Amino acid sequence: MLRYFRSHRQQELFFFAFLLPFAIMIILFMLWQITPWGNHNLLFSDVGTQYNIFLTNLRHDILHHALSQYSYYLGLGSNTLPTYAYYLMSPINLLVVFFSASQIPTALTWIVTLKISLSGLTMAYFLSTTSYQNKKNIIILLFSTGYAVSSWVASVYYTLMWLDALLLLPLVCAGLDRLTRKHTSKIYFISLFGSIITNYYLGYMTCLFAVIYFLYQLSGLQNKNEHFQTFLKREKKLIIHFILSSLVAAFSSMFILLPSLLGMLATDKAALQWSNYSLLPTFGLGSLKQLGLGANDYSSRLNHGPALFAGSCIILLIVAFFFNQEVPSKEKKRTATTLLVLFLCMWINCFNTIWHLFQHPAGFPFRNALFFTFFAVYAAYRSLQYKPWHALTDSQKFSTLLIPLAFFSVGLIWKNILKINSGEFQVKPFIQVTVPSMTICISFLLSIVFYILGWFLFFKLQPSNKISLLLITLTSIELMINFGLNMAGTPFGNQKNYASNYLSKRQQITNLNRDRYSHYHGRTVVKDTFSQDAYNEKYNCYNDALLFHYYGISLYSSTLNKATRQSLATLGYLSINSRRISFVGGTELTNSLLGVQNELDLNKNNAQLRINPTYFGLGTAVNQKFLNLNLSQQHALMNQEKILQNLAPAQKHYFKKVDLLKVHDQKRNSSGEFIHRVTLRTTTAGPLYYYSQDASADLKTLQINDTPKKPLVDNQRQRMICQLGNYQKNQVVHLSVATKSKYWNKAQQLVVLNTQQFDEAMNKIYEQRFHLQHMTRNSLHGEIEGTSVCRHLFLSIPYEKGWHAEVNHHPVQIQKGLHGFIVLPLNTGKNHVDLRYRSPGLISGFLLSSIGLLLYIVILFYEKKHPYQ
Repeated sequence: MLRYFRSHRQQELFFFAFLLPFAIMIILFMLWQITPWGNHNLLFSDVGTQYNIFLTNLRHDILHHALSQYSYYLGLGSNTLPTYAYYLMSPINLLVVFFSASQIPTALTWIVTLKISLSGLTMAYFLSTTSYQNKKNIIILLFSTGYAVSSWVASVYYTLMWLDALLLLPLVCAGLDRLTRKHTSKIYFISLFGSIITNYYLGYMTCLFAVIYFLYQLSGLQNKNEHFQTFLKREKKLIIHFILSSLVAAFSSMFILLPSLLGMLATDKAALQWSNYSLLPTFGLGSLKQLGLGANDYSSRLNHGPALFAGSCIILLIVAFFFNQEVPSKEKKRTATTLLVLFLCMWINCFNTIWHLFQHPAGFPFRNALFFTFFAVYAAYRSLQYKPWHALTDSQKFSTLLIPLAFFSVGLIWKNILKINSGEFQVKPFIQVTVPSMTICISFLLSIVFYILGWFLFFKLQPSNKISLLLITLTSIELMINFGLNMAGTPFGNQKNYASNYLSKRQQITNLNRDRYSHYHGRTVVKDTFSQDAYNEKYNCYNDALLFHYYGISLYSSTLNKATRQSLATLGYLSINSRRISFVGGTELTNSLLGVQNELDLNKNNAQLRINPTYFGLGTAVNQKFLNLNLSQQHALMNQEKILQNLAPAQKHYFKKVDLLKVHDQKRNSSGEFIHRVTLRTTTAGPLYYYSQDASADLKTLQINDTPKKPLVDNQRQRMICQLGNYQKNQVVHLSVATKSKYWNKAQQLVVLNTQQFDEAMNKIYEQRFHLQHMTRNSLHGEIEGTSVCRHLFLSIPYEKGWHAEVNHHPVQIQKGLHGFIVLPLNTGKNHVDLRYRSPGLISGFLLSSIGLLLYIVILFYEKKHPYQ
């Protein structure tokens, strides 16, 4: 029996390395009543608006064999490969096929739990492969659990695609250790390749860390008093081996990297801001609070210090490592240097920006703290090998406890008692302590207790299996408490309501798609007011077209095409930031121009469908001047007037200014805004529009005739056209809105669209519309008549380099209209149009990947022919 136990000891160790994080996550989700153990789910933040929807669509595409390079459900249409590469490449995501679409939030719970648990397993494997003692000692579980349930994980656990880097990083370093010791690269190549493929963003950071970790291990090979140049010459083959293996792993992933890179270059992420490359520090002494429990919670997710905490025992062992006289000076120097480099990569703004793929992170800061955490856990494990409980003097042992407690206390005082801003100190008296401050005090006291208990078990008692079990239990409880504190304040979604609303809404959308009006592939604007009860945050339906598979307009994604977003913004649609474009902000013209056929209003009681009477399809014939229309970002109404005058020239304006009868500018409200009450008279019959050209209006305060008229999506002081209703000519309207401007000025524009004149124009455009005959996931075909005047075809499909066009079976050059849409040249008479999409860089990427794999086969043959001696 003992022999059996010994032969299976490592397997049991790996099993418990998986089981401990698994149990912690299950207990936490049960306490917070997360599905399947309650009615809460993870539909908050980006999980509710992006990841849940992308995974639901992935499930649909897999089960219906509908994977493609292009999707008309991504906004107005977009390349799918950047979205797949950034969000969906983890093989663990395939779990979604075992769940129904309405139960994907439950799948999310299991995906998070599984990834975190597997990271404990891979960390245990890494530590067991090191050349140090205790390879099969149960104490390894302390470090594997500390890594898997660290504060970094607690801060980003719901950012699913980053957890694969957590899982694969220990394997990358295990591969590097094997490469360094035995000159074999299989584990390193496979794990680095997997890290890049599953999420190239964290994969890029993993590549940077691999260089640092290799240099750390390489420095350990240098003999004492050996000249540096002699050392480099001796290890030249190893260095070349590392460089080639790394480059070949990157090359082999080009089939997904190259299309993703080209896709991301078309987003706003390609723009560089030089202010992000300053040498200023990114955080101050307040971040020392991260050395204890409860440093972060949901409210601080967008702005906090680097989440470095992996348990008090880890920190105690790191401090003991540098006090320990048994540790060689060389080991201390190279470990301290590596920790310092990783720290500076977070602390110095320039380095931090480079690590974040040359972009300042928009929320969830210091994503590279993962790599500091990993190395800190590894350094703590190495400290254990030198038996600090024997090697340290009593004063050194006391200092091991005092130093982290002092640093943590300074951080707490700096962050929560002293408010330091722009060099100013403001003391918060304890008499004003609120409930959150009491939580902070309790967290502080618990941190002290855990530090003292961990210190006592490590340095005052003789090591044994019982002590190891107590330390593992202590660390597990500590990290579970810390994780729970990080979850505090999270606005979890309602699973029962989500499932019910999803099924109801899917049925309504399905009924619409089967309707006789929808066989022309027209777009739909869905105004949903009943799905909100499934969320505890404002849900703006950005990606509902992808979720329910209808052709829409809006999109919320890090892969949103910049030109498409800006084009829609110039037409008056709302864009809160570079990752979002909303369906709100449309007019009668944009509905027709973009092929919006239906507007569906959904509420709890019924659904109202409005058919666009001026819908003419996906495109129309236009003249040469249409290509040269100069549209301004700040003049959406003027832009629309230009477009209408080009499509159907008229002596009178289509959009007519209203008559302002009375303007009353009131004093500031509680938000410091100025309230304006305007009495106006319409000058023609039609829809009334309001547009704040200087983006000063707070549309949440908008009222028409004393009735609230706020848009479905909060404009957050961004420009958008707001439709105020339909009115007859000479009708008096009372408007009230708050702006940042003290006086009502020309920047606040009120116009009425002349419906009769507009309908006449649309009738002319309808006669020269594009007749769509066939549409697939990657192509469309149709016919249109070209005239001597209108010798171009405008299509409401975003311009992307992946499109290839033929007119009358001859290739033609695709041009860009309205800054971001497809325009094709036409011949006089009938034109047969064929458009096909191929993701840019896909073929080249596969070719480069093939070259990379062939090169690695050559490396494997070399390793076999020249084994390490």
